[in-house]
Amino acid sequence: MCARLGMVTGLGFAGVIRVRYPRWILWSACALLVIANIVNIAADLGGMADVTGLLTGVRSLYWTPAYALLLVCLLFWTSYRLIARIFKWLTLALFAYIAAAFLSHPDWPAVLWATLIPRVQWTAGYWATPVGILGTTISPYLSFLGKPRRK
Repeated sequence: MCARLGMVTGLGFAGVIRVRYPRWILWSACALLVIANIVNIAADLGGMADVTGLLTGVRSLYWTPAYALLLVCLLFWTSYRLIARIFKWLTLALFAYIAAAFLSHPDWPAVLWATLIPRVQWTAGYWATPVGILGTTISPYLSFLGKPRRK
């Protein structure tokens, strides 16, 4: 919807709110965006810390501020090009998912069955998974501030 809005108006979501609504609505939306981004970043840092805690045995409580400090230092004292290069190489770790799938020796017929015929459960844990996936895929800042190019 934000892309369609941008194509029609030539403005991002925040720009449309600024033009069409009172200032207090714009500032409220900006405050909600800041809160959503803080929660999103905290979840990402917490996930990184949890994984590192699993690998090292050191509690994730210590890794979260360490990662936050490392990223802030990278942002201030290195270039975007270097950060992008580092994260590009770190994506190789995603191949561990494929290795884990085979090393865990799953019941492959059951995996195929669950893939083709999923079982929906009405529990908080079940619904936390799609919410988490959507929350990390559709980040709040991606749809709020963007200004499309005019042709």
